[in-house]
Amino acid sequence: MVSKVKLITEFSTKDNITLHNTRDILKFLHDFENLDFLAEEHTFAIFTDTTNKIINYCLVGKGNEKSSLLDLKTVFKVALLSNASRIILAHNHPSGNLKPSKFDLKTTKYIKFGCKILGFELLDNVIVSNNNIISLFK
Repeated sequence: MVSKVKLITEFSTKDNITLHNTRDILKFLHDFENLDFLAEEHTFAIFTDTTNKIINYCLVGKGNEKSSLLDLKTVFKVALLSNASRIILAHNHPSGNLKPSKFDLKTTKYIKFGCKILGFELLDNVIVSNNNIISLFK
């Protein structure tokens, strides 16, 4: 089987966006992917360099109104292909409830472990809903 990874080419480093906090993440997501109006959960990965300048981002999971299936292989494949140093995960909760589920916490643990093995830093895993954002790291 041959797999193909499509990097998002319409986003380029000339945009020169650097993320400093969760509000910056929320603004970026609203500018490029408005998660508030999606009826099902979507998970995006944002890839940055060591200064938190965005290199790339992509959809890494899609689900139903209660959960999103995250493709960890895609997260790491795109991170490697993008020559990223850091990763931020972001997903929406269509219900409006920002409380992380047990699955959200378990996934964060797995991705942190994978990042440690592969030499990436997981900067954050955030939940977005109704123009609000919560960090699973704070």
